[in-house]
Amino acid sequence: MRERYPVFHKIAGSRQIMIRTARDLAAAAALDPAHWAVTGMPTDSIIYEPDFLKLVDTDKNNRIRPDELKNAIYWLLDMMADRTGIEEGSRVLKLSAINKEADGAGVILAAAHIILQNLGIPDAEEITLDQVMDRKNLVLNSCGNGDGVITAENNDNALLAEYIRDAIFVCGSVPDVTGLPGIDLEITEKFRGELEHCHKWHLEEKGEALFPFWEKTGEFYSRYIELESEIDRYFVLCHAISGNGAGQSASLMSLDPLNNQGMSDFMANAPCAMPDPECILSAAGWLNPEKGLKIPAFIAMAHELRMAASPEKITEQEWRKVIEKLKQRKEWLSRTPTGNINTLPEDKIREYLEKDVSAMAVQLIEKDRAVKEEIEAYASLKKLILYQHCMIEYVNNFINLSRLFNPEELSLIQPGHLIMDGRHYTLCCRVMDVAAHKKIIQRSNICVMYIALSTGLPENFRTMNLAVAITSGSMRDIFVGRTGVFVGKDGTEWDARVIDFVQQPVSLGEAIQMPFIRFGEFLERQADRFFSSKSKTMETNVGTDLSKGKVPGDIVQTAAGKQTPAISGSMMLMGGGIGIAALGSAFALIVNTLKSIPVWNVIVVLLGIIFIISAPMVMVSIIKLCRRHVSDFLAASGWAVNPRMRLSNRMGLIFTHIPPRPSGAKYLYKDIASVFSKGFVDKKARFRVIFYWIFAGLILCGIGFWIYLKWYR
Repeated sequence: MRERYPVFHKIAGSRQIMIRTARDLAAAAALDPAHWAVTGMPTDSIIYEPDFLKLVDTDKNNRIRPDELKNAIYWLLDMMADRTGIEEGSRVLKLSAINKEADGAGVILAAAHIILQNLGIPDAEEITLDQVMDRKNLVLNSCGNGDGVITAENNDNALLAEYIRDAIFVCGSVPDVTGLPGIDLEITEKFRGELEHCHKWHLEEKGEALFPFWEKTGEFYSRYIELESEIDRYFVLCHAISGNGAGQSASLMSLDPLNNQGMSDFMANAPCAMPDPECILSAAGWLNPEKGLKIPAFIAMAHELRMAASPEKITEQEWRKVIEKLKQRKEWLSRTPTGNINTLPEDKIREYLEKDVSAMAVQLIEKDRAVKEEIEAYASLKKLILYQHCMIEYVNNFINLSRLFNPEELSLIQPGHLIMDGRHYTLCCRVMDVAAHKKIIQRSNICVMYIALSTGLPENFRTMNLAVAITSGSMRDIFVGRTGVFVGKDGTEWDARVIDFVQQPVSLGEAIQMPFIRFGEFLERQADRFFSSKSKTMETNVGTDLSKGKVPGDIVQTAAGKQTPAISGSMMLMGGGIGIAALGSAFALIVNTLKSIPVWNVIVVLLGIIFIISAPMVMVSIIKLCRRHVSDFLAASGWAVNPRMRLSNRMGLIFTHIPPRPSGAKYLYKDIASVFSKGFVDKKARFRVIFYWIFAGLILCGIGFWIYLKWYR
């Protein structure tokens, strides 16, 4: 068989390798990247299979380079013995097409068989991308998916399922491969420890040492724990003042009773009672109203339980006995289990421990992890099917850009098409930073508008910015704030609004018209400015005269008083005749002058004036139109493009065009608006318009006939 050599096609003025078959794919991978169309692209600049892009982007920097794409191509070609599916871009992988001699092929086949078995079709000879991507139905039995996570939903043992739910409630969960919450070995061991600690704590609760005062232990301990720190501090202060006599006690009360802030600070820092050098806490003495109001009840209960000799006071020795008596209970309460484990009934905890449900869970987890090697091949299986489905399409948007210039379908670069001004705009790309994009896009010499997109309900509202190229027609009717609609590849419609521009020539016709349009706009602005200033001056003068109390009649009378004697009617008639004669002489002079000038000279002069006005701008526009490059348009979005792909006028029609109307459509040339407006038309006004047109036509005919007689007869 004759070996087939790589074929390079001319695309936008550059030679790029065409890739249609697996053989072409291998040749492209072996080609020096200098001959590739693209050597780097940001993954967020295209809308394509996200899982495919993540798999190719091995270093996870959101950019794909030639080495990453080459490795993906070589791996795909090595794994496939029958490469028909690659050329077709099939979403169905035939198990017989896998190269069984390739490294890792065995575990991929094993993973495929496990998935097919779990789906109930163990004898199937092919597996689809949808079956692999359907994570909910991928594994019907979560105890055999190799992730080391067991779930309550997929467990037939009711006790173990309840154990898993309680473990999740107490210690949290981890998702299994299907996304369901479950527990792994770490959570199981942690829950086992919580159960054992809680059970042991409950067993100690039954000991007599924790109830020295029997049924009143709980109440007395509550009173004790509330006052423990304050009474301890009280006796420390008692020892502190015992060496200084009662004078120290008096000094503590040397406060200004009218100083509210001082009194508040003292109460906050003062002990619960007045320190006593004898180290006796008396309920009958002065007690701090913020801290000591519970002391009398505590002392009375201590006396009732025979821990204090008097119902009104307690000594330091008696206080120390109380501390010793409640020490063990305090230590036990400090080990009280915390968290959600406290909400579990004691009998359920005892059942979990007696039946060793934790060991059952560990055994099931170990069994699940035993098939980890086979299940880990799930990612490789998914990768293989994705590569088979996406690779040819992707390389025709990377190694060559043939898809970009195909008007029949949008390439990966193009997220959709914009409908605005009665045209379709298809050369567009996503923009993350409009300001940075504008600095680079200037080099492309392409007219670009930036549009803001939005779609979705308030709870699922989405926005996006795009750079859209205007490559043909005109942009006179496009302005900042104009709205349209953007249709994505998936059919989603977005509201579109123009937010910015990069002004460049769009077409040769617009380049020729633009100087005159701008000159006309300039004259219009100057006329508006002139008449506006004159109108403003007149309004100012009239306002000034009115403010001075003058009226138009006074002005006329004043002016009349200063005039020289009035001119008679005969003098006015004579002056008018002289004026008409002067105009006639001037007109005759102009006609005689034009008569001596050949008509071609007049035409040449007019063309020269037009050339002087338009030539510089037209020449600049033509140069810019010839220097338009798609490469720089892509480079502004972060693409590393090798060839300089010129955007010709013909190519511009691919990206900006008026869609054709349906074939066989009928056209009615009568404007429906004129039909509806018949009842509102003034017939006299219509006849006046007809008369004016006829009169203007006769004048033009007369002038033409007169010129003919003078110059050619």
